[in-house]
Amino acid sequence: MTYTEQPHSRYPHGYAIVRIDAPVSPDNPENNVAVPKVFASKSAALREASRLNHINKQKGCIYVPKAGQPRKQRGTSISNSLFCA
Repeated sequence: MTYTEQPHSRYPHGYAIVRIDAPVSPDNPENNVAVPKVFASKSAALREASRLNHINKQKGCIYVPKAGQPRKQRGTSISNSLFCA
């Protein structure tokens, strides 16, 4: 798997592991996508995506890391915030 997405250099970022289940339902495609984990480092996200792809290859799903920025909500710490790609 090749991963070339780069986060913005001026903002904090993280890497969400996105699971895509196949086949994708044309009526409810949102039911085929999930974010099971989020990592602070690109290397950790790449390792975890590779590990999950290996152990779940017979289940018809793929795991890809995607860079995004955590969005701090009022009254929460950055670690408990929303993750926006």
